[in-house]
Amino acid sequence: MSLLDFKLNYNQEKNLLDRSLQIRSIPILAKNILDENLSKKYTSFNSCCIALKADRATVRDYLLGQKGGKYFRKQWKFTYLDEE
Repeated sequence: MSLLDFKLNYNQEKNLLDRSLQIRSIPILAKNILDENLSKKYTSFNSCCIALKADRATVRDYLLGQKGGKYFRKQWKFTYLDEE
């Protein structure tokens, strides 16, 4: 087994372990209306907030439709994704 194969195998196993720890996490789609290339699917609510450097309560309000504006920072739209 080469070093590259070992690293790939290690990363796959680590990702499986990390995913098993987050069974209840719900994927979120953060869609950028100004630049589609910035849109991304996040595996959890927390990872989305960290990546966008946003307050969790604020993002939650946008997800639930409780904020007055339609888009977060005038460019992000959040939706829950069904895990398939």
